[in-house]
Amino acid sequence: ILENGKVGLQRKSSILQTMSHLILCNGVYLKENQDAIFRELTHPSRFRTLMLNLTLESFVALINETECIQMEDNSQIVVFQPELYYMMRLIRLLDLCLRDKNLPNRERGSHILPLYQIVLFIQKSKNVWPLKRVFVEFLFHCHVDRDEPIGDFEKIHIILKFLGDDLQKIAAKSVTMTEATRQAQFYSSFENHKTIQRVATDYLVKAVIPLMKYIFKRRNQFNLEPPSSIVSSLCQSYYDLPSKSNQLTCF
Repeated sequence: ILENGKVGLQRKSSILQTMSHLILCNGVYLKENQDAIFRELTHPSRFRTLMLNLTLESFVALINETECIQMEDNSQIVVFQPELYYMMRLIRLLDLCLRDKNLPNRERGSHILPLYQIVLFIQKSKNVWPLKRVFVEFLFHCHVDRDEPIGDFEKIHIILKFLGDDLQKIAAKSVTMTEATRQAQFYSSFENHKTIQRVATDYLVKAVIPLMKYIFKRRNQFNLEPPSSIVSSLCQSYYDLPSKSNQLTCF
């Protein structure tokens, strides 16, 4: 069904969401399901089709078509294309298949979505925080959270740079309008009725913090000192978080 070009993205997104519930049960990752789903999704004969044959240029075009609609209460609703919602569901599902140190899947994932490509997608995602979050989580579980060294010092600096840029945007409160991320009726189920600050907080707490924590704990391996601008922005973002639980996680 996912390969069928006649099936709409709405139905495909629903299938991907349903499949994600087959991976985690009572807090335990089901490795057999992880392996089976990941193997089918990343099969060489179908993976490019499942990725909608998106190039970086077509991805950027979809991001640029993201609209901000001003509502009567002066809030903003962000409406982006169904293809981006589908991609969020797909990358999220692939990421779940990597959790709990599933090393064979991580090795395969690093070949089908190399680090440089993931970084480009993240950089081009602008302030579409839900999309950015799934890419950062995939990057972390596939390329960074490993027992062996990452090995490429330059890649660490690239990662830190885009994390620092995002943290500065959040700390500068450039994301204060209300966001519903409503996508043509059906897509209202995803990140609906959340303020932009809430969506950015989810990105900060659930994606950025684990990645930065991992890198900073291993900074001697990379001969790295945390840039003061990133630490400053991180601290400011921490104080601006709307809930105490998120503050504690960030701290």
